[in-house]
Amino acid sequence: MITTIVEYRLPCAVARGEILEKFKSARNKFIDAEGLLKKYFCYDASDGSGTSVYIWENLSCAKAFFTPAMLQAFEQTFGCRPTLRHVDTLMTIDNVADEVSVFDT
Repeated sequence: MITTIVEYRLPCAVARGEILEKFKSARNKFIDAEGLLKKYFCYDASDGSGTSVYIWENLSCAKAFFTPAMLQAFEQTFGCRPTLRHVDTLMTIDNVADEVSVFDT
């Protein structure tokens, strides 16, 4: 399992409700993305910084999603270029489902 952390800072901070509407309008891009298990949309309205966390089945699915065209579309929509970091996910804890998952491979 792979976690991708995407960070960005908007050219100027916008209100929480405004960015939430942008997130909602983009949701269909993620619903059926191959290998995407979960995605978290996070935003700090005080400074216009955002962090998205993606949980993928594997690294190849993550890399296939973040194409140059996708990053260019992000830049056109939000006015900034995000940074990406892919990391190996060793374990997750889901307190809602009362589940601990360990990924040995």
